[in-house]
Amino acid sequence: MKSAKTLHLIQAYLHAQTAKKGMQVFRPASDVRHLDPVICTRFGNVCVPATLVGQCREMLAHITPETRLVLIDEAQFFDPELPAVVQEILFQADVCVAGLDLDFRAKPFGSMPSLLAMADVVHKYAPVCELCGNMARFTQRLTRGKPSRANEPDGVIEGSVADIIYQARCHSCYQAPR
Repeated sequence: MKSAKTLHLIQAYLHAQTAKKGMQVFRPASDVRHLDPVICTRFGNVCVPATLVGQCREMLAHITPETRLVLIDEAQFFDPELPAVVQEILFQADVCVAGLDLDFRAKPFGSMPSLLAMADVVHKYAPVCELCGNMARFTQRLTRGKPSRANEPDGVIEGSVADIIYQARCHSCYQAPR
């Protein structure tokens, strides 16, 4: 969250475009922060075209023999089949995945643990704590300005519910949900 994960995906996209590699970019349709079919960074609003998919198996229909690179943004929001779909794609193309490894409770998020285990290379990017400016490691979810409770549902995307926002927090500023 706010650590430049999508920016790094876009960088990979631009490199592949320069090399004239066939590629596909995917984003979960449930991510309603952008109405256009794009992935966008929060830094300067740089965007590249993407295909929105409801179920990750839909990705397979877009993979062609020319596809050499698949980029997947916001992986934590996809259904649990994502690791199996990525495994299938890996027989044909390289795959770069961006997503949060921990949820607002500081617990492993969605399919990310399985994807991390499958990865050849893992880059972890850390944002700046929005309260003190130190390196952040956690995502603080706020409901009506207060830390969310532990029993609230996962996968609520910022902007999809009016009273929920997320902040990057360091270990000192993060307040574990109760």
